[in-house]
Amino acid sequence: MIFNKQFGPFRLAKKLAGGGMAEVMLAVKRGPGAFDRVVALKCMFEHLESDRNLVTMFEQEGRLGGLFQHPNLVSVFDVARIEGRHTLVMEFVAGQTISAIRDQLASRGGSISVPVAIEIAAQTAEGLHHAHTAKQFDGTDLKVVHRDVSPDNILVSYDGVVKV
Repeated sequence: MIFNKQFGPFRLAKKLAGGGMAEVMLAVKRGPGAFDRVVALKCMFEHLESDRNLVTMFEQEGRLGGLFQHPNLVSVFDVARIEGRHTLVMEFVAGQTISAIRDQLASRGGSISVPVAIEIAAQTAEGLHHAHTAKQFDGTDLKVVHRDVSPDNILVSYDGVVKV
């Protein structure tokens, strides 16, 4: 689905994905001098906005994502409430999910090769290790455990970088 709609300071370009709690959209924020910042916006579904537990989980995801600095983790730039929706402003990764890659290969009778699968697993493990051993600014453990590692949540960029 491609569209051109204003959403707060962002111009929505395309829906990228949807899950149980949120949808992810490609967006552009225009700045002065024709400066454009391309981002992914993860927006909580409107019908879930009244569930305080889900909102807390969503905000916690954004807060933790903002602390991580690792090439194999998608960066979270901001947590915002835009037009009544809780939103994470995230790094846009130009690439595809492992699910999409697997499905495209399977449609042609192929599969992900063992060396490529090992590289994807290794980069995924690097990102998860960083998240699982991350510390707060005061040095205390964040005690993060990623509970949704799946082929839909692992991206492979077109230049070969894997991001969780």
